[in-house]
Amino acid sequence: MGKLWYIKNPSKAIAKTKTETVAKKGRTPKHYEHQKPNTRKRLRARKSNPTKIRSSITPGVVVILLIGRHKGKRVVCLKKLESGLLLVTGPYCLNACPLRRVHPKFVIATSLTLDISGLTSTKAIDDVYFQRTKMDEPKKEKQTDLFIADKKKFTLTDEQKADQKTVDKEILECLAKRDDSSLVKDYFKSLFGLSKHQYPHSLKF
Repeated sequence: MGKLWYIKNPSKAIAKTKTETVAKKGRTPKHYEHQKPNTRKRLRARKSNPTKIRSSITPGVVVILLIGRHKGKRVVCLKKLESGLLLVTGPYCLNACPLRRVHPKFVIATSLTLDISGLTSTKAIDDVYFQRTKMDEPKKEKQTDLFIADKKKFTLTDEQKADQKTVDKEILECLAKRDDSSLVKDYFKSLFGLSKHQYPHSLKF
C-alpha cells in the first residue's frame, strides 16, 4: 500500500493559500527593479531660427510669385519682416496685387531692380499690421438657417486702403524715373508662364 499523506495543521495551509491568491490578484508593477523610471525632466531651450534669404533677394528686386491666388505675377520686394517673410506689392494699380507677406522660398528673383531707397510709407508696416480680428458670426438656431445666414467677410480698413495708395504712388514715381518705364509697366501687367520645352533652371530671369 502507498503512503498516506495528511496535513498536520490544516488552518496554516488554508491561510497560506489565501495569501498566495491575494498576491496573484494584485497589479503587476509598472517597472522592474532594473528599469527604474527617469524622473528627471528634459527641458529643451527654444531656439529662434530666422529664415535665411537668398542674396539675390534685396529690397527693390522684382520677384515672381509661385504660390497663392497671385501666382505668376511680378511684384516688388519692399523689405524683410521680423518673421522672415517678405513684404511685397504689385503695385496694386498695375496687377491688382496688394501689400502681402510671402515666404522667400516661393518666389523667383529677377534681374530687374527698382530704386526704392526713398520709400518711407513701408516703415510702419510689420507683422502685426496683417493680423486679423475675429469676427462674430451669427448663431444658427435652426438647420434651415444653414444657407440663409450671411457670413461676415473680411474687408480692408480705411487705413490699409490709404497705405496701399501711398505705396503705389511712391513706386510709380520710382518707375517714372526710368527710361523704359512703359516697358516695365507692361512687364508687371503680364503673367509668368512656361511653354513646351522651357525649363526654369535654363532661363535667365
